[in-house]
Amino acid sequence: MIHKSTRNAGKKFAGGIALSLLSLVLALAVAEGILRAIHGVSSPAPDLPAQWARIPEESWILYDPELGWFHRRNRSVFLELGARRTSVTLNADGARSLHDYSLEKPAGKRRVLIVGDSFAFGFNVSDRDTVAARLEAENPNIEAINFGVAGYGADQISLAAKKFTDRYRPDRVIIFLYPDDFSRSLRAYTDAGQAKPYYVAAPSGALLLENVPVPPREAVKGPQFPDVMQLGPIEKNIRFLYLIQLCEKVLMRMKKMFGLEDPDTTIAWRLNRLIIKDLSDFMKRRSVDAWFVLVPPVRWLRGSDEPVRESFNRFAQREQIKSMDLYPVFKRYAENYKLTDLYIEGDWHWSELAQSLIAKELIQWGALQ
Repeated sequence: MIHKSTRNAGKKFAGGIALSLLSLVLALAVAEGILRAIHGVSSPAPDLPAQWARIPEESWILYDPELGWFHRRNRSVFLELGARRTSVTLNADGARSLHDYSLEKPAGKRRVLIVGDSFAFGFNVSDRDTVAARLEAENPNIEAINFGVAGYGADQISLAAKKFTDRYRPDRVIIFLYPDDFSRSLRAYTDAGQAKPYYVAAPSGALLLENVPVPPREAVKGPQFPDVMQLGPIEKNIRFLYLIQLCEKVLMRMKKMFGLEDPDTTIAWRLNRLIIKDLSDFMKRRSVDAWFVLVPPVRWLRGSDEPVRESFNRFAQREQIKSMDLYPVFKRYAENYKLTDLYIEGDWHWSELAQSLIAKELIQWGALQ
């Protein structure tokens, strides 16, 4: 038999729990309301800058509705940065080259397509000193078509690789990826006001191409960094709460502070590994051998430790994607050369020496066989 006092104690205990839960819900609701009020007042929609940043390559690029921007055709200019004066020649299809290429591959030739950002392009070195030009000089039976474009993100690099692979039907595609290319995939337009296409990752892992056709500079609007990870209905409702967003930001900062951040869980890498896998699968469907080459920034050789390198190598190995990590290669070069011999002081792109060394490295690694 249960005593009356025991029943009363049980009711009081249950009532206490219910009251505590109700108080917690009310406190969270008040906190959410305060955060929304603060957010609404202090975080207005971002304004576009009154004046866009100027970029050196403006003399040889133009608006492109598919890629955001691309090279002018049949263009020859000189780039003057500091004491350096370098030739930039673009052929009839916008590739950086002193000559044109037929769509049909010539008999006896091995055709290589090169894509990437300014490192693939050969920024601040002359036409004959780019990796592509050095490859052709090393082996007359190689056609190395250079479609590297300064400022491209990994998303634009992927789109360009697909476009020109279908046009030129190469035997090999070499995709140069610089670490900053991954963060560029997160934005809808650059600081110079150039809009670009970008991918959004669906919950299923599918990539959805957004911002196409790409608006011209005068029509750019909205946030520079849109949401690139599409949420499921439950996660969307949870992430709608400012309180949850605030907790996430605090947790992320603490992880960075104590070195506990898992690079594989960052939004940038979650999106970009989908882009890399999608491009790799595209090349496999077309029976084209693709090599993904990781370009080390000079800061890595000065001791900066960035987890994206480990993520890239681990992902490529797991997905059986052909890849080259040039960081160990440049560490080896640095034993015999100064960093200013390998990188151009000031803008820190590859020097003429580095371009030549990388061309030989690609041949030795069998990337062109």
